[in-house]
Amino acid sequence: MKKRIATLIALTSFSVNASVQSGVISGYIPYSHEQKEIIIFQLNNNVAQGCKTTGRFAMDSTSPRYQATLSSVLAAYHSKSPIRVNYLDTCNAWGNSADVDYICVGDVAC
Repeated sequence: MKKRIATLIALTSFSVNASVQSGVISGYIPYSHEQKEIIIFQLNNNVAQGCKTTGRFAMDSTSPRYQATLSSVLAAYHSKSPIRVNYLDTCNAWGNSADVDYICVGDVAC
């Protein structure tokens, strides 16, 4: 039993932390780099912290949620709808922008 608990603790201690920020998209950049499409966007109340030195968020086309996120970012920007960005404390998609895990648009709990 103690081995199982120790294994569980070891596995969960290596997980990547997720953070959340809400706001309205103030701008976006559709970009491509090294055979990948990338959407980079920023909220009106952006906060720069950690590797996210610009306060921006990014997702690249290797994510299974890329197409849905791209469409949601464009729609939310043009409608000025509030979004909630759930992001990781990593900047792999673009070096100075936090990696987006997923976003929620509008008044919805997520």
